[in-house]
Order: sequence, then C-alpha cells, then structure tokens
Amino acid sequence: GAELQARRRAVHDALCDSIDTPAALRQLEQLVREVNRYLASTSAATANRPLLLDIARFFEKVLGAFGLSDAPEPERYAPPFAAGGADAARGIGGLGGGGGAPGAPGASREQIAGPIVEVLADFRERVRALAVSGASASELLAECDRLRDDDLRRVGVRLEDRSGEAARWMLVTPADLEAERAAAEAEERKRAEVRQAAQAKDAARTAMRAVPPEQMFRPEHDGLFGREASFTQWDSQGLPTHGADGEPLSKGARKRAEKAYAKQKANQETS
Repeated sequence: GAELQARRRAVHDALCDSIDTPAALRQLEQLVREVNRYLASTSAATANRPLLLDIARFFEKVLGAFGLSDAPEPERYAPPFAAGGADAARGIGGLGGGGGAPGAPGASREQIAGPIVEVLADFRERVRALAVSGASASELLAECDRLRDDDLRRVGVRLEDRSGEAARWMLVTPADLEAERAAAEAEERKRAEVRQAAQAKDAARTAMRAVPPEQMFRPEHDGLFGREASFTQWDSQGLPTHGADGEPLSKGARKRAEKAYAKQKANQETS
C-alpha cells in the first residue's frame, strides 16, 4: 500500500513541477507496474479494494487531463462493481487483476448479475446430475470447459485459466467476444490447413515408396512423382530411354533417372 501511494505522489509531484508531462507519464507507468505487482502478490479476497479503486480513479483522472480518456466516471465505476466486489481486483485501466469494464451505465444489480447467475445455476444443475450418475472426472472437467468457453462468454464474461493461480475474469462486450471467436476460428482453420498439408505430404510420400522402381517412370505415376510430361520408351529395368518428344534422353537426364531409380529401390528395401 505504501509503495502504491508513493508512486501516486510521484505522478502528482511531476505534474506540479511545471507540468512535467514526460516525467508524469513515466511515473504513471511505474504506478501501473506497481499495481500489477501488488495484484500478483495477493488475492481478490485480501486485496486493499478501496486503495485500488482510489488509484484507478486517479489513473483515469490523469489520463482525462491528458485527453486520453473521455468516459465519464459513472460509466467506468457503475454499480454493483464500483462499491466493493471484484472491481478492486481488476487493476488500473483494465490491466492485471480479475475483471473488466462493468455493464451498461445505470443498469441494476439484477440486470447485470441476472444472466450470469442463470448460467451458473444451470452449470450447477448439470454438474449435480453428472455427479449423481457417477460421471468421470473428464466429464466434469468438460462441463467446466463448456462454462468457460461457451456459457460465460455468451453473457459477456471472459474467464482465463492461470497455472497455479485463481482464474482471471473480465466483463467484455459482445463485439469483443465475436472478434475473439472469429480470430480463434481463423487460427484453428490455419492449423487445420497445416495439418492437412502435412498429412497429404505424408500420404504422397507413402504412396511413392510403395511404387516398384521398375514402374515409377510409367505415365500413370507422373502426377505422384511430379512429372509434367511422360516418358515414351523404357529399357528392361523400367528406366526411361526416350522423352515425351520421342527423342532419346540426354546423358544427364539418364543419370538423373538412374539415381532416382536407385533411391526408390533402396527405400523399398529398408521399408
């Protein structure tokens, strides 16, 4: 608490020193860092909520003085969150902590909390039913994931798991959630495309290895081996002797074919 107050005073002193804006912003950054360190070292239950809320208001006031924040205070600290619940664990300006911006200004406690309570009540009933039926731990955990990924997000709550710590929550707008979902789906499509490309490559490699060396230069395997034109004549081993134009292969082309033939034969012998 003392360090937080000291950082706040440093911001004020910089502004009083002929409005030293660069110094004030540096101190303001240090104030945010100190708040985040404090939040990391405590829990929502033990945090000094009045102090954190006071510093958050100070932070918004300074940003407003610089023209960087135009939201009226009632919109940022609307009930029921401003008066003492999880607001203190949010941190300054939405940084760190547990939650995010509250619901629409002027909304009642029931209007804000009602949809969330209904989601939790439904979750409780599902978990109770699973427990009574002797469900496995994996089934119960799947319900927890559904609550985090679908149910809470549907009512504007983002819940983020943190290793070894309590989950972090934040109230977000439907537009933000839709943007996140679209980004996640795009990323998943990208991963799926990479997986499919790798699978196709593996399948092609397997199919190539299965072709006998004496058959690999035949027209029916041109696509598999990436040839754009077919050979027209072959020797007794299946090695090509004439190209698509009916002319004998050059010495270099013949050597490349022999090398590919030997490699194919070695691959089959080791597979």
